Amino acid sequence: DMHLDALAFINSVGSWSPDGTRFAFTVFAKGDNQIVIANAERRETVRRIAIEDVGAIYSLSWSP
Repeated sequence: DMHLDALAFINSVGSWSPDGTRFAFTVFAKGDNQIVIANAERRETVRRIAIEDVGAIYSLSWSP
């Protein structure tokens, strides 16, 4: 489900995984900065990672 509840703003343009199947981007939701990893083909969230006590997250990149 790609619905993002309480999305305040998007901090970055995002980053495609090396195999092109997932897309990661940052959001500010529920009072925390979060990294969201989505499955591009199924259009669903694979993982949401809350990052506490960080002012902002920019320029995500994947490591092979």
